[in-house]
Amino acid sequence: MKNKTYEKKTDYYSSATFLYNNFYSSVKYASKFGYFNFRVRDMFYRGGNEGLINELNEFYAARENSYESPLTGILDGFNIITVTCESLDTRIIDKKLTPAFTSVMEKSLVFDNYFVPTFFQGATVNTEFLTLTSLFPTSSKSWVTSLGDQYKNNDFSDYSLPGQLKKAGYATYYAHLGKSGFYSRNKLMPNMGFDTVRFADDLSYSPDYYDYELVDLLDDVNFSEKFYLDLLTFSMHKGNDGKYITSNKNSKNYENSQFVLENYPDVKKETQVYYAKAKAFDDFVARLMQKLEEKNVSDNTVVLFYPDHYVYLSNGDLYSDLGVDTDSKEIHRQFLTMYLPDAAKEKILSYLSGSGVETKIKDGYDTAVSVPLLCSSADITPTLLNLVYGGGEYRYFAGQDAFKGDNHVFFSDYTVFDGNFYYDLSGNIISLNGASPTREQLAELEKRLESSLEMSLNSSVILDSDYFGKIKG
Repeated sequence: MKNKTYEKKTDYYSSATFLYNNFYSSVKYASKFGYFNFRVRDMFYRGGNEGLINELNEFYAARENSYESPLTGILDGFNIITVTCESLDTRIIDKKLTPAFTSVMEKSLVFDNYFVPTFFQGATVNTEFLTLTSLFPTSSKSWVTSLGDQYKNNDFSDYSLPGQLKKAGYATYYAHLGKSGFYSRNKLMPNMGFDTVRFADDLSYSPDYYDYELVDLLDDVNFSEKFYLDLLTFSMHKGNDGKYITSNKNSKNYENSQFVLENYPDVKKETQVYYAKAKAFDDFVARLMQKLEEKNVSDNTVVLFYPDHYVYLSNGDLYSDLGVDTDSKEIHRQFLTMYLPDAAKEKILSYLSGSGVETKIKDGYDTAVSVPLLCSSADITPTLLNLVYGGGEYRYFAGQDAFKGDNHVFFSDYTVFDGNFYYDLSGNIISLNGASPTREQLAELEKRLESSLEMSLNSSVILDSDYFGKIKG
């Protein structure tokens, strides 16, 4: 079976041969070949992609390595902050529950068609990797260890967002209130190109009010020089649920707990806990923005807030209360908030208007601008690099500048979404409007899926071979 040949790439990608050779899905592999065979294969599988490096060189050499648009470099000299919001589902955001975050949104562009495709176990660190490299973390599977533990010693520093911003003169910082060794971030993040990496271990006290205390990890940031800061929140992480809905008046969560119990008495207990966590997250947002004001950098700093994944560890009560179908890929649809100084915001809006992209004020808000462009976690790095200075190693990116338009989303189960249709390896189509794709649309879906699969396979080779470390100049 593993040596069987196919005339069309799409036929090969949908075959058991491809599944066996690439071992891309633990669930599918065990379903096809049996769980025992999965465990044996898992025990000895190490990728075996070293021989493909020459092919990889040829593939990337043939790709364009630059991208320019009227927006190229408009954020030159601006500080950049990216915030990966652990387990935040943006459906719960509103003025009553999260006033600080909604206040930030009023000054922002809000991408309402932003998707957060989840990549297997260790989904948060895998999403961090995806956003910082625009490489698919497809070598990390369910029932196997995370990407952080597997590839912590790989060198990504010349080809990541922090590494490439460093080349543009940025000081680079990373901070997370989790333990330094969790998913080996203490080793992975320096190899991503971060100069300064801080964790809960670096505080002089034991944090107990996430993520308000995350801002204490920013004491090493030199706000007088151009900086890139990447933050990972922790308050909404699954676990420690008992401390959020509490009757303990000495707890820092008590006030938030009382607010939730009084204002949301009819939702389920899991939802109440989640809302209390959201209040704690909102307190962090307020303190972060206050910090930027105090350091006099709020007028030249861009901040991106985006979720890492939907709440896949929920027992179902949260999404039942929200009325969300957990079996639909629409659960991955969130929104990304891009906080911008007014001048930069107006330049982007002018560009979008001239490009025929219709923006509007987001429903329920006063000045927050809803941007309809389709984008995903893979598009963070190319978008920011083009806005900041137009440099970067675009040939390696699986995503693209979100403002370019005509984008699609790729999921770990090898499905693509073009804004109208979900299309998978088996040729299954789910239409959002009930219409069937035309012959031309179907051909384009096949093309997008094949292209994404190729980038996914290349990402596996890059990871398994430490490719960037080998070609580093």
